[in-house]
Amino acid sequence: MPALPNYGAGGMMREGTNMTTGPERNIAAVIEFTNLTRSSLGPLGANKIIVNHLEKVFVTKDSATITQELEVQHPAAKVLVMAAQNQSQEFGDSTNLVLILAGELLAEAAQLIRKGVVPADIARGFEIAMTCALEKLEQSTVFTVDDVLDVTQLTKAVRTAIMAKEYGYEDLLSKLVAEACVTVMPRKDATKFNIDNVRIVKIMGQSVTDSTVMRGLVLQRDTEHSLKRVDRARVAVYSCGIEAVRAETKGTVLLHDADELLNFSKTEETQLKASIDGLKEAGINVVVSGSKIDDLALHYLEHAGIMAIRIPSKWELVRWARLPGRPNVMVKFDTPEPSAIGRRPQRRRL
Repeated sequence: MPALPNYGAGGMMREGTNMTTGPERNIAAVIEFTNLTRSSLGPLGANKIIVNHLEKVFVTKDSATITQELEVQHPAAKVLVMAAQNQSQEFGDSTNLVLILAGELLAEAAQLIRKGVVPADIARGFEIAMTCALEKLEQSTVFTVDDVLDVTQLTKAVRTAIMAKEYGYEDLLSKLVAEACVTVMPRKDATKFNIDNVRIVKIMGQSVTDSTVMRGLVLQRDTEHSLKRVDRARVAVYSCGIEAVRAETKGTVLLHDADELLNFSKTEETQLKASIDGLKEAGINVVVSGSKIDDLALHYLEHAGIMAIRIPSKWELVRWARLPGRPNVMVKFDTPEPSAIGRRPQRRRL
C-alpha cells in the first residue's frame, strides 16, 4: 500500500513540530499496556512478577492473570482489559494475542490519523476487515472436533494451547488434560462443562513425566490419625469442629471433692463417645471436618475404625460435597440422616 501524503494538520506546521490529539493519546496508552505482555508471548516468553493490591505476588506469563491482577486506570486500556477477559472466559486461550493484535492495529490507526484520515473511516475499515477475516477463517479450517467426548480428537485440539505454556511436554500433558476434561464433561450438554471440576495438585519429589489423572478428589493433606485406607466409604462432612460439646455461656461450677471433678469431665467424654458410636452404627467410616478435631475425638474415631480428615479450606469442602455420592455438608456434629451420607468406593492415602 503506497504511503499517504501528509494532509493532516501536521502538514501545515514547521518541520519537526509534534502534534497529538485525543485519539492518539488513547492509542499511546493502549500500546504501552500491550508492551507489558508482548514479551510473554509464546513458549519462550518471559515471566512477569505481579504484586496486586493485596500484596500477593504472582510470577506468571499468563496474560489473563496479568490483566486481571493489574489495576488499570486509563479508560482506553480498560477496554482492552475487558476484551482480554472476555477472550479468556469464552475461549480460555490466546489472551496475549488479543492484546498484541489490538495494539498493532491501533498503532497503524495512529499513522492514518496523522495523515488526516477521520477515525470514523478507520473504524469502518476495521469492520470491513473483520468481515473479510471471518470469511477467510471459515475457509481455512484444518481440523474439526466432531465429538467432544473423544479423547483423541480433544487431545489434538488442546495440544497447540498447551504447547504455548509447557513447550516440550505438550504430547504428555495434552492427553492428560483431554482425559481429565472428558471424565467430568456432562454427557447430555457439553456446554455446561465446569472448569472448576478439573484441579491440579502438585506433589513434591516427582517430575512432570510422573503426572497422571486421578478420578475423584486429591487433597494435599494426610489423615489425622493412623487409618490411611477405607474401602466402600460412607462419608459424613461437617463444616464445624469435632469436639466435646461446651456451653455457649460462662458459668460457675462448685465441686466439693475429687469424685465430682472426675464425673464432671467424664460427662463431656461420654457425650462425645456416644456421638461417635452413633456414626459407627450409621455405617459411616469416613468423617470430614472443616474445623478442629480434638485429640479425644481422634482417639474415639480411631478406636471406632473411622477415618478422620480435616479440610480447613471451605472451597475444598464444597468440592468434596460435589463428588459423586453427594454428601451433605452439616453445620452441627451429630449423626446424619441416611440421605446426607455420601458413598464412594474407596478413600486412601496416595
